[in-house]
Amino acid sequence: MRYCFQVMCILLFFAHFFCYAQEPLLEQHKPGQKWKAENKGNITFVFPSANYKMYSASFNTLDSLKYSIATGINHDPRHVRIIYNDKTQISNGFVTYYPWRTEIQTPPSQSLALAGNALWLNMVSIHEYRHVVQLDAINTGFNKILYTLFGDQILGGIRTIAIPDWFTEGDAVFTETILTNGGRGRIPSFYQPWLLNLKELGIKNYEKQYLGSYKHFIPDHYVFGYLMSSYLYSNYDLNSIGGLFSRSAHNFFIPFAFGAALKNKSGNGLYGQYESMANYYKSILPESSSVGGLMFDEDIKNYTNYDFPKYYNDGIISVRNGIGDIDQVVYTKNGTTTHLETTGLLYDNNQLSIAGDKLAWVEYLPNIRWQKVTNTQVRILDLTSGKSYRKYINEDVTNFMFSPSGQKNLTLRYVDDEGQVLNVNYEADSKSQIIGRSGASKLWLSPFWVDENSVGVFETNGDKYSILIYNLNGDLLKNFMLTNGTPGPASSWEGYIYFSYPVNGIDRVLALNSSNGKFYQITAKGNGEYYPYVENGKLVYNELTAAGRNIVEIDVSNMQSFSEIELKEISPFGLSNYSEVLNQYQADLENRGNESKEKSPGALLPYAWGVEILNDDLDMSVGVRATDALMRYSVSGGYRFSTDLDEKGWFGRFSYQGLPVIIDVEYENLDRDVNRFLEGGTANFTWNEEIISAGLRLPLNFTKGKYFNNLLLSGSFNQVVVEDYNQNVRFLDQLSNGTFQYSEFTLRFSHLLKTSHRDFLPRWGMTFSGGNRTSLNGDDFSASQVYGWSDFYFPGIVKHHSFKIRGSGYWQQTTGESLYIFGNRIPLVRGYSNFLFDNYGMFSLEYSLPIWYSDIKIGPLAYFKRFRGSIYYDKGRGINNEVAVTMNQESFGGILKTDMNVMRLRRDIVIGIDINYRPDNKNVSYSLVLNTFVF
Repeated sequence: MRYCFQVMCILLFFAHFFCYAQEPLLEQHKPGQKWKAENKGNITFVFPSANYKMYSASFNTLDSLKYSIATGINHDPRHVRIIYNDKTQISNGFVTYYPWRTEIQTPPSQSLALAGNALWLNMVSIHEYRHVVQLDAINTGFNKILYTLFGDQILGGIRTIAIPDWFTEGDAVFTETILTNGGRGRIPSFYQPWLLNLKELGIKNYEKQYLGSYKHFIPDHYVFGYLMSSYLYSNYDLNSIGGLFSRSAHNFFIPFAFGAALKNKSGNGLYGQYESMANYYKSILPESSSVGGLMFDEDIKNYTNYDFPKYYNDGIISVRNGIGDIDQVVYTKNGTTTHLETTGLLYDNNQLSIAGDKLAWVEYLPNIRWQKVTNTQVRILDLTSGKSYRKYINEDVTNFMFSPSGQKNLTLRYVDDEGQVLNVNYEADSKSQIIGRSGASKLWLSPFWVDENSVGVFETNGDKYSILIYNLNGDLLKNFMLTNGTPGPASSWEGYIYFSYPVNGIDRVLALNSSNGKFYQITAKGNGEYYPYVENGKLVYNELTAAGRNIVEIDVSNMQSFSEIELKEISPFGLSNYSEVLNQYQADLENRGNESKEKSPGALLPYAWGVEILNDDLDMSVGVRATDALMRYSVSGGYRFSTDLDEKGWFGRFSYQGLPVIIDVEYENLDRDVNRFLEGGTANFTWNEEIISAGLRLPLNFTKGKYFNNLLLSGSFNQVVVEDYNQNVRFLDQLSNGTFQYSEFTLRFSHLLKTSHRDFLPRWGMTFSGGNRTSLNGDDFSASQVYGWSDFYFPGIVKHHSFKIRGSGYWQQTTGESLYIFGNRIPLVRGYSNFLFDNYGMFSLEYSLPIWYSDIKIGPLAYFKRFRGSIYYDKGRGINNEVAVTMNQESFGGILKTDMNVMRLRRDIVIGIDINYRPDNKNVSYSLVLNTFVF
C-alpha cells in the first residue's frame, strides 16, 4: 500500500502543473488599473491606488493581529503579498502557492451564513492570513529542502496529501471567530444544517461527513471543519492541535499522516475523534421540537429548499434549489407547484422582492473578458407575461427591494472608499435619492422598506448590530441596538419589523416594535426560521428541516400573543473554554517587530522549479515556471524529456495575458529518437527539430443568465525545422530534413445550462470545437486539415438522466508532393483505430444515468459516492479517394463509472470501464475510463 501511496503522492504533487501546448488561462485583473504597495513586516499589501483610505485600517488591524493569528501553530511565515481586488462582487478570499500570494475580494458579503458581525475586510483578512501561517508551516524541516529543490509546487502536493481540507478551513473559521466579535462560529445558519443532519441521519461515518454525498445533503467541509476544530481546541492544548500542520506535513510520505499525528498528540485517532465530536454535539444540541403545517412533504433523500417565500395571488412564490435542483422561481397554490423562471447566477443576498405583478432578484454578471471582474445585474420577472428583463447592469448593486406600492425601489451598492451607498430610485422618472453611506468602518446588510416613506438597514461596526431607520430625505429617524448576532433579511407590517436572529443557538423570527423598541419572539419550536414575509397579518417563512428549508405560515395579526424577549450576546458555538482560548490568543498580541522590506506590487514570482511532470504520459522537465503576482504574464523554461526518452531538449514559453488578446510565444529544440515498424523489421529514426510558435488567443465569457456561454478564438503561426534525419524514408506523420511552416486557427464555444449537485451532465446545452491547419505556400512540406466536433445535451427520461448527441468530422489533404498528415483532433467511432482518410464523419448517441448513490467505503482506502453508467451507439464513415476505399464503422457499448475518493483525499476521482462491441468483426474490447482528479 505504501508503494501505491507514494505513486499517488507524485501525481498529486504535480497535478496542477501539467503543461499543455498553450499556457493555461490566468485569472487576470482588468488592465489599466493602478496598483500601490505598502510593506509591513513580512506582508506587502497590494491594493488599487485610488482606495487607500478603505484599506489602511484593514492593513493596521491585520498587522497588529498577525502574531495572535499564528497562535497554536507558532510559525512566522515568509514574505507574502496580499492583493485586494475591488472589481468583483464575489465576497471571498484565497491563498495559493501558484504563485505564493493571498487575494482578498473586498466587497462585503450580504450572505446570512457568511457576513457575520465582524467587518468584512477584518474577518476575511484574519481568515486568509491564518491560511498563510498554516501553509507556510509546511515549509520547515526536511520539507524546506524539498522546497529548495522543487519550489512551491512541492508544498502544494504535501499539503494535499498530508492535511485534510476540513482542518485547514475549519481552523481558519475558528480563528476568525475567536479574534473578532463575529465569525461564522457565531452564525447558526452556518452550522445548524450540519447539527440537524447529525440529529436526523445519525453519526454516519467520517468519510461521508467530510467527503460529501450524492444521496444526502451534506454541508461543506468549512462547517464540518469548524465543528471538528472547535471540539479539538476545546479538549486539547492549542499548541498540540495547531502543531498538527507541521507534524503531519513532515510525515507526508506515510499514509494517513494526519490521523497518526492526531493520535500521537491526543491519544485518539481520526475516527475516534470524529465519533467523540459527534456524540459531544448531540449532547448539546439546542432544544427544538417539530413544527406543524409544513407546505411540502419531507424527503430527506431529495434535499430541497423553497427559499424567500412571498405571497402572490392566493399562492406563494419561492426559489427552489437543492441537491438535485438548480435555482428556479416556482409558484405553489393548492398543493401544486409550477415553474416560473430559472434564475441566472443568483447573488447570495438571501432576498427576493415582489410588488404587484413584478418579482426581482440580483444576479452575478461575469465580465466578458476579465476573470477577476464580476459585477451584478437586477433581473425583473413580469409575472403576468412570464418574461424577464435586466436592470442596473454592471452598477455594483448588491440588494434590490421594491417599495410596497412598486413605484420606488431601494438599492444597496458597493462603492469603494464610500463603502456602501443606499439609494431610493423612482420608477416613473428614474430619479435617484441617496439615503446614506456606510463609510469604510461600517457594514450594511439586508436593506428593507419600513413603509412607503421610510427604509431600514442593518448596520454593524464590528462589535454589535443595530437597525437604522431613515426617511426618504436621508434623515436618520431611529436606531435600535441589537447584540453581536447576525440578523436575517427583514419584512415590515403595521409598525413591526420581522427578521431572523439567533436565540439560544438557533435562528428565530423576531419582531421589533418600531414605536417602542421592544422585541418579540415569533417562532420558538423548529431548528431554524428564516426569511419572514408579512402581508395582511399573515407571516410566511422558511423552516429548516433535514429535508431542506420548507415553508410555514402563521398568523401575526394579534401581536399581544407573542412574548417579549431580551437579546443576548452570542458566543462561539461548541467552544466550552472560550475565555481560556481567547486569553491565549490575546497573549500572542505582542509585536515581534520584523523588519519591512520594500516589495513591488506585481513582481515576477517563480513557483515551480526542478523536476516537473508535463503531461498525462508522465513526461518530465527540469526547469522553472513563474507568474507575476497580478497574473498578467507567465514564463516557463528548461530541459524536457519523455519517460521513454524518444524526445528530449530545451524549451521556453511566454504568455502575456494583460491585454484583451493573449500573446503566446513558444520555443523548443528537441532531439527525437523513434522506433517504427517497416516491412522486414523495425527501423530507428532520429532527428533534431526546432519549433517556434507564436499565437493569439481571445477568451470571451457571454454568460448573462442561466446558461454558461464561453467562446475561445485562437490563431497561431508555427515553424518546424528538421535536421540530421537519418533515414531515406519517412512516415506521413513525420517530418524529414527541411522547414515546415503552418498556420492554425481554432474556435471553441459552449452554451451549457447550470447543473445541480447531482447532475453530472447539463440538462440542456451544446459545445463546439473546430479548427483549420494549413501549410504555407512554398514550404518543404504540404499539409491541410479542417476539423470540428459538437456535443448536444438534452434531458433524459428521468431527472438527472442525460441524452447526448455527438457529431464530428474532418477533411484533410492526402495527396501531393512532400505530404504531411496532421494528428487527429476529433472523437472517433469507439473501438476503431485512427485510419488515414480524406474525409471522415461520425455520429454518436449516448444515454447516461445515475445507477446508485452508494456512500460505501472500504476502510480508509476508498469511499464510493456514486455509480453511474451510459450506453452508446457510434456510426461513422471514412473515405480515402487515392486508394478508392470507403470504410463504414459501427460500434455500441456501455460505460460504468464510479465517483470516488481514495485515501480520504477530498479530490474526487472518476474511474470506470468501457465495454465496446463491433458488429463487423464481433469483437468485444475493454478499456479503462479515467477522468483523474476532479477539483
